[in-house]
Amino acid sequence: MPISPKQGEPVGACQVPVRSGAVMSADGRRIAYVLTTVDEDADAYHRAIWTIDADGGTLSPAASVRDRGRDR
Repeated sequence: MPISPKQGEPVGACQVPVRSGAVMSADGRRIAYVLTTVDEDADAYHRAIWTIDADGGTLSPAASVRDRGRDR
């Protein structure tokens, strides 16, 4: 079972964010990826596009989409 980095307590698999679809910018300075989390109360996925400097610097949200219902 995964461990929460903030509290050091076990968390359910649905509570662990998933990163996917990483793509580097044409100039090689930034990386964009999709961060997916689950809102169990709303029975929905939340997907957000994040970008980070390729050197590990600035991390920032770029866009957010809330899905209705889970893929089953």
